[in-house]
Amino acid sequence: MFLLHVALAYAMQGLRVLYFTLEDPQDIVENRMDSCMTGIPMNRLNQLPNRLRRKFEEARQTIRGRVKIIDATEGGLTISKVEKVWEQERVAGFTADSIIIDYDEELECEVKFTGEMARKRQFEEIYKRFRRLNKKLDTIGWTAAQTKAKTTGKKIITGDDIGEDYSKAKKSFLAIGIGSDKDVPSKKILYVMRHRLDDSRFAVEVMTDFKAGIAYDAEATRAMVRTKKKKEE
Repeated sequence: MFLLHVALAYAMQGLRVLYFTLEDPQDIVENRMDSCMTGIPMNRLNQLPNRLRRKFEEARQTIRGRVKIIDATEGGLTISKVEKVWEQERVAGFTADSIIIDYDEELECEVKFTGEMARKRQFEEIYKRFRRLNKKLDTIGWTAAQTKAKTTGKKIITGDDIGEDYSKAKKSFLAIGIGSDKDVPSKKILYVMRHRLDDSRFAVEVMTDFKAGIAYDAEATRAMVRTKKKKEE
């Protein structure tokens, strides 16, 4: 949801996005995107075709043709293949400004490692190649990583909570942990664990509406902030 939010935010700013989905089929991702743009829950998209069509057309005028979803659920996606797809799309007239990969666990490493540290070294290689690719193409790259076990319900997600390899955060320009509030499930805590050019190690609370496909509910977040301020007065 958060990666889709980033993709749509970039599209609304006039940027073009290549969105690789490695786990969920393209139609599911497209439905999530429809929900995110319209605010209509995924399970009601088919029940409200007229309303969906009207609201979707309004949003589509802004982002039409700027987000291209690449279905890579069959596996075998490497960073070299990501570059090849980017180049193919560029030749076809779609020069992406951003590459989003959902998510890193399904990416395959082009270098084979053995031994106890094999998986860690694979991730190091994948992230190194992804960073270099974005530098080469002058693109903005995003991906997501899972956390370790027993972090469900944890508010602050730090680099120590990253699954497989902490160096994922160290290799990132910007790394954000997404924590949860047990008492308010729709609240998420975004913890900036690393930022090369700005402040880091601080948290921001936001409200979500996952049923409607919304990772950042601006109105609900403002209401939460107002309520919090009143309690502090």
